[in-house]
Amino acid sequence: MRRKLPKEIEYQGAYDFSPNGTREPLLDVTIGLECITPVIGGCVRAREPDTVDIVRVPGIRGQLRFWWRALGSEPDPATLFANEMRVWGGVSGDADGAALASRVRVSVEKVDDQGQVFSPGIHDLKRSGNGLRPMPTWSVNQDLGYGMFPLQRNRDELTAAFREGKPNLPTWKIRKSLRFTLRLQLRAEATGPSARDKTDDVERILWALWVWVHFGGIGGRTTRGFGALAPTANISGLPSAWTQRFTRPPSSDPTAWLRSSWQEGPMRCTAPPVPVGWTHFGGSQLAVGAAIDEGAHSLLLNELRTFRQGVSWGREPSRRGKPAGQSHWPEPHMLRVRAENAEGHTDWAHTPLPAMRKLVSPTPTSTEWIPPRAAFGLPIVVKFMDDPELRGLDSPADATIGLERPGGRWMSPLRLRPIACSDGKHIPVMLLFAARPWTCAGDSITVDGKPIYLKEGTAQPGPTGPIESDGWMARGSGDAARAFFEWLSANRSFWERP
Repeated sequence: MRRKLPKEIEYQGAYDFSPNGTREPLLDVTIGLECITPVIGGCVRAREPDTVDIVRVPGIRGQLRFWWRALGSEPDPATLFANEMRVWGGVSGDADGAALASRVRVSVEKVDDQGQVFSPGIHDLKRSGNGLRPMPTWSVNQDLGYGMFPLQRNRDELTAAFREGKPNLPTWKIRKSLRFTLRLQLRAEATGPSARDKTDDVERILWALWVWVHFGGIGGRTTRGFGALAPTANISGLPSAWTQRFTRPPSSDPTAWLRSSWQEGPMRCTAPPVPVGWTHFGGSQLAVGAAIDEGAHSLLLNELRTFRQGVSWGREPSRRGKPAGQSHWPEPHMLRVRAENAEGHTDWAHTPLPAMRKLVSPTPTSTEWIPPRAAFGLPIVVKFMDDPELRGLDSPADATIGLERPGGRWMSPLRLRPIACSDGKHIPVMLLFAARPWTCAGDSITVDGKPIYLKEGTAQPGPTGPIESDGWMARGSGDAARAFFEWLSANRSFWERP
C-alpha cells in the first residue's frame, strides 16, 4: 500500500535534498574523517562493532544534535525544543501533534577504510584453575584497558565459557584506524527566514560539526576519548573563514589555534551557566597539554586512573600481594552502612568506619547523600570482590548508584581526548562542563533506586588521603571532577587554559 506524508509535513514543507532539488542548500559540506583512537561498539547492539553499517548515520545525527544543544543560549527547555525542532525537525508535543521535516541531512558518502576489528583483551584461567578471571589481560596499553572496562565479559558469560571447557574468553571487540567521508547539508526554511536567521543557523551547525570532530567522536566512551576524530585533507564546501578551523593544527603552538576557535565559538555562542537540565558550554573549562609523539590518550586515562584509583592516592597500598587496597573514597563504606541498615548485622571483610555509620539517617531528612564520584557521571555499578583469605564478605554491599530518572544516567561532564596535529603528534585535551547531577531540580541520586539520607546538620563525606590533605577537593569547591581538573592542570605544568 502506498503511503503519503502526513499533512502537517506537507504543509510545513518537505525539504528536497536531491541534486535537482529546487531549494538551494544554505550549507553543503563534505569532510573526510579518521578515527585516531579505538572505536568501542558502534552497532545497534551495545559493545559490538557493526560489520554491515560500519558508520551509523543515526549515531552521528544524535551527536551533532547533542553538540548543537550545548552551543545554544536558550533559557528553558521549551525554547530549546522549539529551536531544535525548527532546524532538526520532529513532532510537537501539542495536541495536534504537528510534524516538521528536518532541514539537516547527514550522510556517509564512503567508508574509505574499515580499519581492523579485534579483541583487545583476554579473560584467562584463574591461578587456582577454578574459573576465568573477571579482569582481562589487555593486549593494548593498560591505561586504555582502564577506559575499556565495558568490553569485559560479565559473570554469566565467564561462567558459561568455563563450563564449556574454554581455557579463556576474548573481550568484546574494538575497531581501529577507521576512515570515512561525511556529508552535511542544511536547507533554508520553507517560510523564508531573514538573512540573519540563515547566518545564525549555518554558524551553529558548523560549530556543532567542529566541536563534535574535536571533542566528540563515534561509538561508545567518547567522553573518555574513544572514537576520537580528526579531519583529513578531503574537505569541501566550507566557508572560507572555516577552512583553518578544520585544518590540523601545528604541534609547535596548538594552544593558539584552539584558543581562537574556543573563544569565537563555544564561549561566544553560549550564555553564562544556568541550572538547566542539559549539557551546554556555559561555564565550561578547557585545558590543553603540549603535543607528544604518541600516548596522549593513554596519558589522560592514566591520570584519571591515578586520581580515582591510584595506589596511595585514590586507595591504600595493597597487602599480601593483592592488586589493590581499600579505597580513599567514601562510597564503599557508605554502601556497606546502607546494606547493614537494610539487612541487619553483616560479617564484613572490611568494617565500615564508625564515623560513616554516624552520618546516615534511618529516616528521610532534607539532606541526601551525594557520592563524590557521581561528578564523573552516572550510573556507577559497584561490585565488591570478596577475598577468600579474609573472614567476612563485602559483596552484600553491591549496588548501582544512579540518577532518579529513566535509565538513571548522567553523562560525564569530563571529556578527555587527543587532538591530532599536522605532523602526526597529538595534544591531550581536557574539557569540563559545568552541569552536575545534583543541579538537576527534582532528580535525586539514588542507590538501587532509593536515596541515602544524612542526619540533619552533617556535611557530605569526602575522600581521605592526598586528595583531601593536599587540598584538591577544596580547590574544586568540593566537586571531585573539578578537583581532578585542577589537579591535572597543576600536576602537568605544561597545561594551558585557552
